[in-house]
Amino acid sequence: MAQLYVGRLRGVRGFEKLVVIKQIYDEFAQESTFVKMFIDEARLLARIAHPNVVPIYTVASLEDGLPYLTMRFVPGGSLAERIERDGPVSPERAMTIVAQIASALEAAHRRGIVHRDVKPGNVLVDADASNDLSSPHEAHDTDGADGAEAVRVLLTDFGIAKAAGERDSALTTIGSLVGSPRYMSPEQAAGDELDARSDLYSLGVVAYELIAGRPPFEADSMHRMIVAHLTEPPPPLTEVVRACPDTVAAIVHRCLEKDPARRFGSAAELREAIEATKAGPRSQRFTTRERHESATVRQARTALIGAAATAGGALLLDRALLGGYTLSALVVVGAATVGAEAARRLCT
Repeated sequence: MAQLYVGRLRGVRGFEKLVVIKQIYDEFAQESTFVKMFIDEARLLARIAHPNVVPIYTVASLEDGLPYLTMRFVPGGSLAERIERDGPVSPERAMTIVAQIASALEAAHRRGIVHRDVKPGNVLVDADASNDLSSPHEAHDTDGADGAEAVRVLLTDFGIAKAAGERDSALTTIGSLVGSPRYMSPEQAAGDELDARSDLYSLGVVAYELIAGRPPFEADSMHRMIVAHLTEPPPPLTEVVRACPDTVAAIVHRCLEKDPARRFGSAAELREAIEATKAGPRSQRFTTRERHESATVRQARTALIGAAATAGGALLLDRALLGGYTLSALVVVGAATVGAEAARRLCT
C-alpha cells in the first residue's frame, strides 16, 4: 500500500536528520479506503509515545495531494532480515527481544489499540547492521547477568491496527484478510472480533521463530496455514531446541494457546513473566542461601538464648557475624526467665 524512502529532514541552522518517508502508492491514492488506512496509521501512532515504538514526526501531502508521513530511521533493518541472515538466537536473547515488543504492545493496548500484524518484518532493530543477534557474549554493553547484548527493537507498521470501538469499514470494503497468515491468531484467522490477546499469540509465533529459526507452523498455502493455526498444536519448543529452558518454552506455548482465555491476560503480564525467568536462577540461588542461613540462625539463637538463660542476664547481639551470615538485632531481654520451651518457640 505504501512505499518507503530514506530522506533527510532539514531545519534551521543546518539541522539535519535521517528519516523514513512513507508515501502511499499512486494506484491506492485514488481509493478513499486506502487513504483512510494510511491516515489512520499516523493518527494511531501519534497516540503512542514509547521507546520501543517507531515515532512519527510529520504528516503532510505533496503538491499533487499524495499523503506521506515521516518516521524515525532505524538503521539495523528488520528482525525478519536478521533471522534470515543470522539464524535463531539464544532463548535468553529471544526473551529480551520479546519483552521489548511486549512493552510496546502494552503501551498500544493501554490506549485501546490492537496492532493485528505483529511479525518479525514489523520489528526494527536499533543496532548497527554488523551486530550478530545470535552472538550475545561478544558485546561490550550488557543487559543482564547472562551477558546478553543490549539490543533495542522497535515495533512499527500500524497500518492495519484498530482502535477500540472503531469499525473495520475500510478493510471490510476491501474484502481482504487482515494480517499475515503465518503469524495470525486463530481468532484472527476465523474473522472473529480481536482484542489484545490476539497480538500476544502473534508475538508467541515471533518468539518461537526467534528461538527455533522457523515459525511453529509451515504450510504451502494460505488455507493450510490458517487451518494449522486453528487446529494444530505447535511442536514442543524443547524438542525442537533442546537447549531451550522449560520456563522459556512455557511462556512461548502459553502465548500460542488456541483459546485466548488460556494466554497471558495482557502484554504486561507476559513481560513480567519474562522478567521472572531472568531473575529465576538468581532467585533460586538466593532462596537456597536463605534456607542455609535460616538453619544457621536458628542454631545460633538456641545457643545464645541458652547462654543468656544460664548467665541470668540480658543479651544484646547486634549484627554479629557467624559463619559468614549476619544475625541482625537479636535481642533477648530478661533472659533469666527464658526456659527451654520458650527458646524452642523463638527458634521456629
